Amino acid sequence: MLEEQFAHFLSDEEDLVVYNGQIVTLEAGSLNFFNSVTIHPGAVLDIGPGVEWTYIVCLEDFVLLGQLRSVQGDFRQDGVVSSLAPDGYQLSANISIQAGGGGGGVRIGSGSAEGGLPAAGNGGGGATYQTRGGDAGSLQGGQGATGPVKRATWHVRAGGAGGANRSAPGHAGGSLGTPDFNPGGGGAALAGGGGGGACGYHGGLLYIKARRLIGSGLINLQGSHGGAGGPGGTAKGKRTKITVSPGGGGGGGAGGNGGHLIVRTDLPRSEPDWPPYLVGGGTGGAAGAGGRVNKNAGDTTGVEGRPGGRGLDGTLGTALFQVIGS
Repeated sequence: MLEEQFAHFLSDEEDLVVYNGQIVTLEAGSLNFFNSVTIHPGAVLDIGPGVEWTYIVCLEDFVLLGQLRSVQGDFRQDGVVSSLAPDGYQLSANISIQAGGGGGGVRIGSGSAEGGLPAAGNGGGGATYQTRGGDAGSLQGGQGATGPVKRATWHVRAGGAGGANRSAPGHAGGSLGTPDFNPGGGGAALAGGGGGGACGYHGGLLYIKARRLIGSGLINLQGSHGGAGGPGGTAKGKRTKITVSPGGGGGGGAGGNGGHLIVRTDLPRSEPDWPPYLVGGGTGGAAGAGGRVNKNAGDTTGVEGRPGGRGLDGTLGTALFQVIGS
């Protein structure tokens, strides 16, 4: 059946063999024709980062003794990814990215501020005095807030950067003030907000067509964990009648969703079951803790910074194994 369908593609194709200790990578979204595929124990056939369906078509058997891995789905927005397989099979996957956590705010009278908003599964940045936390973008977590410098006696520390790579944690907000910190009357000690964590990678979209699937190696389309939000900075001061503000914690990144797998073969397996597979979602990133603050009598101080929100766990993907006959 496969030979008839794909003869014009497969006439010059070779065998793909991945040996123990090797990692061979195929481009995501690519159309790959082989006479046969063999993945030995300890070997990995990997699919690179991308957002499209990847096709592996074998005229003969697909022998899976090691690992077939597609764990770098780089989806940044919700939608439907549809495609037509080379054999005419219609493919469709719903992409719905889970929410990252919002950044934590601070409460200090007129200096109160809110944390940043999450986006594309990335967490928002934490706030500080009179300064809202940064909103997350499609590529990284939100920047933690850095407070204003109104006069020379105002001492501030920078907000933490948001996680810039998949699953990266947000950076901690800057802290300042030891027990003898003394900025002078009318001064301020303002800590930085924590950065938002980054969303995890999603499992990929993978379609396999072969004469038969042999072996019980692992097919891995697992989503990865979200990055934790960075903790807000701590502010301490000794002199009274100063403004002291902690930083809010960064929001955690969402866990990546599990991928979507379709395997179709002409012949049934001799083994009793299909090989093991992983299509679970990753765990959402932990919330960044709010920064602490001292409470000397007479200081204008807020309560401890609020923690960011925890990122949601990634959703379960799908797997379909089908024997279509010869």
